[in-house]
Amino acid sequence: MKSGDIVGRHAKLNNINANHLISVSYTEGAAFDSIILGERSEPIRFNSVLLIPNLLTKGECAQLIQDVEQEHLRLSENGPTQDKGKGTLQSSVGTERYMIKNLSEKTRCLFDIVLRDRLLPLISAELPDVEDMIWCFSMIEPVKGAVLGDMWYKFSSQEPSINRYANGGDFKEHTDGYALTLNILLSVDDDFTGGGTEFWREDESSAEPTLRLEPTCAGTGVIFNGQVKHAGRAVIEGVRHLLVASFNVMKAKILYDRSTAQIQK
Repeated sequence: MKSGDIVGRHAKLNNINANHLISVSYTEGAAFDSIILGERSEPIRFNSVLLIPNLLTKGECAQLIQDVEQEHLRLSENGPTQDKGKGTLQSSVGTERYMIKNLSEKTRCLFDIVLRDRLLPLISAELPDVEDMIWCFSMIEPVKGAVLGDMWYKFSSQEPSINRYANGGDFKEHTDGYALTLNILLSVDDDFTGGGTEFWREDESSAEPTLRLEPTCAGTGVIFNGQVKHAGRAVIEGVRHLLVASFNVMKAKILYDRSTAQIQK
């Protein structure tokens, strides 16, 4: 570990930009841990990344990885880099995206639980300002009597998905442009070397990232707003699996019934 790197409860902050070292911090909390990227920061709203432990159990992470690996094997045997109609895309050398909607029913149901029953209720309870931000960024008025978990969502193209990063697999720097982004590392450290997510602070235009985030516990959620520039660092060896979802709330006349998984008026 380099001097100035930070080891927190759920992640390591490595390769911190020397110009930003004094303004970067990692704070542990009861419901989530907070990473500050710059002198000015508000949770999620600006220069902020939050870590939410145990959004997925180890067993659930293993289930999702198994589902992706089975699909990867099927595609490898068939030969294509893109399976038309299935939404599986090789976006760069060593990087493949497997859309949740095209994986197993168990995986689809599990993602729904993570988003609607674990992540969004926590945001509503612990981060009401972030809940307001999600409504506002989505450009709709909060629905009377409804919570975020009752709504329908507009996701970024080819998401939600599980990204599979093999040797050399990375994701170039970008912003997602949606209200909220959720990443969950599914793989454990022994599965790969390299990897991690690089983040840039919002109030500075710099070619060099502010820091590299490496979650130390599979199943930990990483959330940030859609204006935060970030990149997936290349995997050197092994395979890294990452669940990704960037989304807005959608305006709709019908709500999603979480108890029956059916739409209701």
